[in-house]
Amino acid sequence: MIAWLDTWCRRVTDSRPMRRVLESCLRLRAGRALSLLGGDPRGKAQARLLRGLIHRARHTTFGKDHDFARARTVADFRRLVPLTTPADLVRRYLEPAFPWLDRATWPEVLRVVEAPLPGCPYLPLTRAFAARAAEAWLVGLAQVLAAYPRRQLLAGRVLGVVDPAAEPLVAAAWGRLPWSLQPYLHPRHATQVGPDDFRAPTTCLLGSREQLTALVARVRETTGHARLTDVWPDLMGVVYLGSPRDRIPPEELLAALDRRVVVREVLAGPDGVVAAEEPRGGLRLLAECGVFYELLGADDRSQDQPARRGLDEAEPGRVYELATTTATGLWACRTGVGVCFDAVGRVRFVPLPALPPMVIEPEPPPMPVKPPRVRPAGGVPTAAPEGLARLPWSSPAER
Repeated sequence: MIAWLDTWCRRVTDSRPMRRVLESCLRLRAGRALSLLGGDPRGKAQARLLRGLIHRARHTTFGKDHDFARARTVADFRRLVPLTTPADLVRRYLEPAFPWLDRATWPEVLRVVEAPLPGCPYLPLTRAFAARAAEAWLVGLAQVLAAYPRRQLLAGRVLGVVDPAAEPLVAAAWGRLPWSLQPYLHPRHATQVGPDDFRAPTTCLLGSREQLTALVARVRETTGHARLTDVWPDLMGVVYLGSPRDRIPPEELLAALDRRVVVREVLAGPDGVVAAEEPRGGLRLLAECGVFYELLGADDRSQDQPARRGLDEAEPGRVYELATTTATGLWACRTGVGVCFDAVGRVRFVPLPALPPMVIEPEPPPMPVKPPRVRPAGGVPTAAPEGLARLPWSSPAER
């Protein structure tokens, strides 16, 4: 019965009228996602988002320890929740509760994923943050749809190359993409793409930079073609996952594509950096994608609690360190990512200046210790060798 139902659903979704209907639904949803690149003023959107995060986590251990019931504004949050690091947060709240991580820093946790931060072994993954990461991927897909208004993205299939073991957040985010796209999204590992995938019409590619580069090598090894567009001539766009800490462009991937293919970069990591590339170039932080951002002056990084600013207080051309509060239970965590904004709000990820070396004061010399008194075997107390001795017959009464 289940096999028959699956076959029937596949036939329905493969029909041309159903593809047109789902294409219209997808374009409507993508239009709303594209508005995330602009949206409301960043200060209002971020304050509203922070209130929602605090409300959902008010009954967690972290929320009770930091009195979330009293937090109403951004100023209240900064007063009640000091800056921390993901490693310190994991050590204080997640390790004592492991493996039952629900209600430690967030109401529900799906699993833990490997952290991209030094000193932090893992970070939690939640459904709420996977949905926010899916918004970043949808913004990239929306730009592909906007570049080709007369072509159908769902005329072929969307091939996603992912390693579920190494990239669990990517796989979870794709599962939260719109329902109209799900019948045509085919996740594969780059090494598992075979002849059937090469023969199937494909209109879009999704994946991390590493997986897409491995896909290019796989295509060249299997088919002998140097370009992906030689294998998939209907290819409209490529959306790849970048990293804020490694800004090397995917030269091998770009060389395997034609100029007509729309290539967009998105950022969605477990540390809370969610951004998408604009049509005119440059990245923009998605202020309404479930992450509350704070900026720390690069000159104040050596302080334990530097001044915290919002996105609406960013000065163009100045370098800041990014601190994030996300729906994974990271609260005011320093990421070690350096950002610099231009006059129109586009962000550029830059290396942070090195911290000044720590000055270690020399230890004072130890105080001289007076030798202890020595008792002979007979039990008669005597003084230390350098002290004054008192004989028993020295008193007048004994004389």
